[in-house]
Amino acid sequence: MESTPDAMAAIGFMAQWSSLSAAFAILSVLVLLVAYQAPRTTPKG
Repeated sequence: MESTPDAMAAIGFMAQWSSLSAAFAILSVLVLLVAYQAPRTTPKG
């Protein structure tokens, strides 16, 4: 089974990308929420 390290590397790569995409989605949602609530919390206009 010499292909086991390659499979583990592929699984780790996919896990890294999935976690990165999840973190990016959470950050984008947080930024959208902040941008949506910014005019309310800071009434400068």
